[in-house]
Amino acid sequence: MAKTPSAAPADTPKVTPLPRVTILERRLQNPFGDGSPTVRLKEPGWALHIFDTSRPGRFHYAKREKGWEPVVPEDLDGAPEDQGFDVLDGKVVRGERGKEVLMKMPQRMYDAIAMRKAEVTNARNSPRQLKADVMERTAAQYSDQAADYLNRNVTIKDTREPVPLDESDRPA
Repeated sequence: MAKTPSAAPADTPKVTPLPRVTILERRLQNPFGDGSPTVRLKEPGWALHIFDTSRPGRFHYAKREKGWEPVVPEDLDGAPEDQGFDVLDGKVVRGERGKEVLMKMPQRMYDAIAMRKAEVTNARNSPRQLKADVMERTAAQYSDQAADYLNRNVTIKDTREPVPLDESDRPA
């Protein structure tokens, strides 16, 4: 004879299931992702970057032309494996066959280079410089008279707007 289930005692608390959070709901909370885990170095003051050296000459370019130095295991605060890296040829690496190399540069130099890049870019893209470039190219390709006409009748404004990539995104 089959047993019939007995009723739960009255004093047993009812268990409510926890709400399920899907991956997509988590992404809504942090749409850009968590990024790479923080790499901890023993000595502060370094900017870090991971270079994909699967392209020939990339490591040489990063080291000799850009001023980055490879991170060695002694630089890390802890074991490389605990931070998601391996050691290959004395360098801290990750990825398939150690092709992604962790490299460092003094933070103050990294910041100075970033500031200089911004200065040069802003100078190149200033409305005054853009207009001068347009006038020069117009004079070279068409005539001084065409360049003079544009100079008097064209205004370049310093505004930026998103550029739609699809036809469906374009305003009607």
